[in-house]
Amino acid sequence: MSESLKSWLFTHCSTQAASASELNYDLHDMPYLPGNRIQLLRFLTFRPASSPNSLNTDVWALVGDRTHCIAARFARDQVHRFHLDHPLTFTSLKGALLTLTNLRVGVARVQNDTAGGPYRQGQYAMVLDVKGWKVVD
Repeated sequence: MSESLKSWLFTHCSTQAASASELNYDLHDMPYLPGNRIQLLRFLTFRPASSPNSLNTDVWALVGDRTHCIAARFARDQVHRFHLDHPLTFTSLKGALLTLTNLRVGVARVQNDTAGGPYRQGQYAMVLDVKGWKVVD
């Protein structure tokens, strides 16, 4: 993990879960909020090589702060927008630091195209739903 990251994932996720419970909401009813910096540790899914700019596929990745890791689902529309604005594919950013600008915590079945790793295909887990980010220069 990058030493420039601060630990914030656990606090953010637990605060969102506690708030949802106290307000009697589902996590998916909670608003999208700005986040902090994360590192892209490993991509769990990839868009098909034949259509890397496909609009019908979210991209899943394992992300982390200084002390914790969590699965993150990067929204297909924002991945497509990234491809329009940058010459790189989103999945070429392994190891990059991102500032999350629009996210919420949820529970979902983690998609995982690769063998091994912390998640089994289709395993339910707490995840980050990411709808906005900026690559840290």
